[in-house]
Amino acid sequence: MKQWILAYLFLGVFVTSAQGASYEITLTIRNDANAGSTASQFVQITGFGGSETAEHQCQANFNVTNQDVTCTVTEPNAISDYACVKWRSSGSDSLEFTQVRFSIIKLIFLTFHLNIYL
Repeated sequence: MKQWILAYLFLGVFVTSAQGASYEITLTIRNDANAGSTASQFVQITGFGGSETAEHQCQANFNVTNQDVTCTVTEPNAISDYACVKWRSSGSDSLEFTQVRFSIIKLIFLTFHLNIYL
């Protein structure tokens, strides 16, 4: 007598997503020997409607003159349209800049869940 073993295989794939954003702030440092800063720089972005990002430390060298310096921060929860960029320096030396450029890169984080049912 032969035995037959039947197995049913069912794959369940579920996708979840969340929106986040990267914010890129570029400062043009003034052409002066004392325009740069050795202090840590921090940024926080506020959106219309009151939403805001956490305060992020910029990982860039701001101790330069007559150059563009870009700070990029990523926030897992995107805010609404931005209203204000708050900049904070941790030191007492000056940071003198002549121009600020701001851009938002929207991100979508996808998470795949694979379930195997026998």
